[in-house]
Amino acid sequence: MPSQFDASGLQLREIPHPLVPRSSVRVFPDAESACRHLRDHLLTAPECYAWALICPDYDKLLDVHNADARFQYWQEAQRTSGVSAQPLYDLYCRAIRINAEDAQKLGWHVGTTRCLIALGTDGVLLIISNYAVTTAFVPGQGTPDAVREQRNSNSRGLPRERGMRSGRPNRSADDTFHLDRLIRERREASWSRDQRLYYYGFRPAVQFLRRFQRIAPTTNGDVAYLGYEAIKRRIPRLSQLKWPNWQDLRRQCGREDHHG
Repeated sequence: MPSQFDASGLQLREIPHPLVPRSSVRVFPDAESACRHLRDHLLTAPECYAWALICPDYDKLLDVHNADARFQYWQEAQRTSGVSAQPLYDLYCRAIRINAEDAQKLGWHVGTTRCLIALGTDGVLLIISNYAVTTAFVPGQGTPDAVREQRNSNSRGLPRERGMRSGRPNRSADDTFHLDRLIRERREASWSRDQRLYYYGFRPAVQFLRRFQRIAPTTNGDVAYLGYEAIKRRIPRLSQLKWPNWQDLRRQCGREDHHG
């Protein structure tokens, strides 16, 4: 995002604090940060595909499978100082709020009212610092380093969508890859939206968190920086989060009939 990007037209929202529902937290400290997160997460493949499942109204705004449409949406957001991105930001806020509610109901959070990390049943990981959401994303969907590299690039396109491997080592491996993909697509053709969300969003998020190893407590007993690894203390093992288990958790959170 250009350093002089003007996002003043975007109206920031607030959601209830997961630990203190009578208090509120702002969804991102400032409009520029909010727009940056829209670009890096909701408009960039592959993570945008997970968000299109989390937010059923996403496809009313744009076609997630059309990279040009997503790029044009971002260009328009820049041209209008964030005004045109308001509907997508509002969908984002709703998903963050509902996943924060999940985390509160299930106890999937670590930290204090001032600094908190939480995970919802959509697979949305959010961090709250000083009463503002500082990030909210679906782990396991992309490469953060590619995002940072793209911010310094002048080439067309969105982060994480270039430099991807485009071939296989040999013909046999290539044939096997395409056969496996065909079998997978036939199997997944009958999946419901919830099944796709579980297998493409929630499960990869948990797998990512299980692999992550980083936590940094402060000397005064509080937690100034919460590593993703910390949330492992609160969520069940992956073997306890299979498809039927996830369905039960969704019902427990009152999520049978709606998504984020």
